[in-house]
Amino acid sequence: MTDRKSNLEAALKQVVGAPVEITVRGERDFTFSTDRIDQDFEFHLVKFFGAAMTLQSVDIDDECGTFVYMRAA
Repeated sequence: MTDRKSNLEAALKQVVGAPVEITVRGERDFTFSTDRIDQDFEFHLVKFFGAAMTLQSVDIDDECGTFVYMRAA
């Protein structure tokens, strides 16, 4: 799983233009985060994953960055 996660984080870094961390929250639930405020972060993730993932919510924190919560379809 670590290699797959690392590869996906590297691919998302190219798409988003910043490092992305993936947190597995359950069997189908994931958090994608970046250390910066990024109003387009969710757009890039939704476009990248297409129908494979559904957007649950977005949290933007001025001190911590942007967090996008998604669920595998």
